[in-house]
Amino acid sequence: MKQKIFFSIVLLVILGGAYYWNTPDGIKSGEPQVTNTPLPLFTSTEAVEEGAAAVAGSPGDTLNEPLTHKIKNYKVGKGAEYRAELEKNPHQTPDTAVVSALELGEIFDGVKNDTDADQAFQFFANCVNNETVVSLQTSCLRYAKRLSENYSSLRALWPSLEASASDEVRDVLKFDQR
Repeated sequence: MKQKIFFSIVLLVILGGAYYWNTPDGIKSGEPQVTNTPLPLFTSTEAVEEGAAAVAGSPGDTLNEPLTHKIKNYKVGKGAEYRAELEKNPHQTPDTAVVSALELGEIFDGVKNDTDADQAFQFFANCVNNETVVSLQTSCLRYAKRLSENYSSLRALWPSLEASASDEVRDVLKFDQR
């Protein structure tokens, strides 16, 4: 667990710095960027919560309340906060990155059964498509991939999620697989 967290933090620092220094001025100024990516599986945390409520009624599985609580408390879209912290001190990993990496790891580690896996996969899909920090998107995509490898019910969802990720995020994931 500690190695996963350490690796995630190091990756966040490297990718965050590279993203910040290689970002066009339009993104740094907060102007929205238009991309041609497919629609996300879920577009909001409310959709994830609705999915979790629907899955909660599945026979044989119980809803993992701590996992649901962690998912509800995670706020997607931390780009502005991340960049502000990085501008204040470019030589230190932003606290936002560290806290987010830990929270994402806790969500992944909170998966105990198929119901949790479905709920967490949808959360990570939302994160991949709506998070504004590339290193966090990459972490979410990596966790979703691991869930799809561990739970057969999610394997069919993986290809469309991978295709919906930006080229930059997919490239980082490919680099990790070498």
